[in-house]
Amino acid sequence: MFPARRSSMPLKVSSDEETSSDGQSSTSSEEDEDEDDGCIIICPSCDESVYYTPAFSPSRRTLRSVRRGGMPPEASRDHVIFEAESAEGEARNLEAEIQRLRALTRKLESRHRKLLKYAEQQRALVPPALRLPFEILHCIFLMACENNVLTAPLDNSVLPVQAITQVCDRWRVIALDDSRMWTPNITLHPDYAPRGYDTIPQADLIAFKKMVSYHLAKSGSQPLSVVLQGIVAYRDYDLLPADFFQQFPRRCQHLTICDDAYAYVAGKYSKSVVMEMLERVEMHDTYHCGRIPGAFASFIKHAPRLTSWNQSIPDAKIIGFPLLVSQLTSLDMNWIDVVWGYNVLAECSALKSLSIYLYITANYSPPSKAIILPHLTELEIFVDPPSILDDLFAAFSAPRLENMHFSSHAVCDVQVTEDWVWPHDKFGAFLNRSGCALTHFHVEYLDMTTEDLCRLREQLPDSAHVYVGL
Repeated sequence: MFPARRSSMPLKVSSDEETSSDGQSSTSSEEDEDEDDGCIIICPSCDESVYYTPAFSPSRRTLRSVRRGGMPPEASRDHVIFEAESAEGEARNLEAEIQRLRALTRKLESRHRKLLKYAEQQRALVPPALRLPFEILHCIFLMACENNVLTAPLDNSVLPVQAITQVCDRWRVIALDDSRMWTPNITLHPDYAPRGYDTIPQADLIAFKKMVSYHLAKSGSQPLSVVLQGIVAYRDYDLLPADFFQQFPRRCQHLTICDDAYAYVAGKYSKSVVMEMLERVEMHDTYHCGRIPGAFASFIKHAPRLTSWNQSIPDAKIIGFPLLVSQLTSLDMNWIDVVWGYNVLAECSALKSLSIYLYITANYSPPSKAIILPHLTELEIFVDPPSILDDLFAAFSAPRLENMHFSSHAVCDVQVTEDWVWPHDKFGAFLNRSGCALTHFHVEYLDMTTEDLCRLREQLPDSAHVYVGL
């Protein structure tokens, strides 16, 4: 296979390898034991080998002599130089062999990669996925593309449809023929731009806007999910293309938005718009902002399908909001003015689940009209001060209520009177008026005596599970 290569250097045993006077044997460098015979077999099939002189190895004895700075006798100096030159000659021979083998290795590695690529291509001709019926492939692709996320800067790892269209013509045709696979979740969120959108190169922002326009066109009239958070630095800059704002009112189904983004979107419309497909809204405080907003000018005139509203921004009042809530089935609102909250609740006749935080911010007045929630089954109310419960029970009615949770937290400046007690009479009237079959009653952080608890237990249905937290 390969011609045998034999060193022309003589085999010699260095005097440094003799046993030292103190009885300690000299050691060679950390090499394989096969080096002892002066031969490295390169090809066992044809006996091609590389030969060398085993004695040409570093030793401790020579190292000690070097460290002591002693010179060998003059008569042996020529021999020392000869051995050094002989070792260097063998090293050059080995270097040449190493380079030859490296070149051979590169050729073998190149062929190895080509073989693997060839095998990959051959298997790609008959992969199990391509043998699946069109209908099954179509269902798989639809599930994979449910979470197409368009964000700035673009991240193809969260755009499954892009990967699908690049596999083969058949997959591309399947994807291009169904607008649902191109429906984007348009997401501007600090998780995708932790250093802020002002740090993203202009070219990346332009690419994002073009991709949004492309997906909007490919997805036809499919409903959209939109997340707009943490864009405070770009309130006066168009992060989104013009066609987004044209299609947003009639296509947005799920909206997650912060207070600054709400103002940003509202500024794009000269008048309120009808959100034809909007079903769920989540409003959150601007990231790292910490300020409490006031009233918002709502850009939503009407949303006929809106059923869920989750608002975690404290004391945020959406002007015209009571007109949007008549069809809500779920409402979750963080600390808001109790008078404004009464007006909102009076319009929520379709609610099934309610979680609300009420506190007094200015001039207080009891509910101006009855709060009747005929479909409500889940109720969670946090109040400050607890005297809010007195007026709430007097105006409140919920015939289907099953789970109740009341709690008090100190968030406002109103002083709680020391003589406040649980309003048994008003609570009992509420239970009689509602006729609800409670299964769970939870109250915490409200001052209640043992007598109060006993009386409360008498008022509640026997089947109700009561929990009192102090």
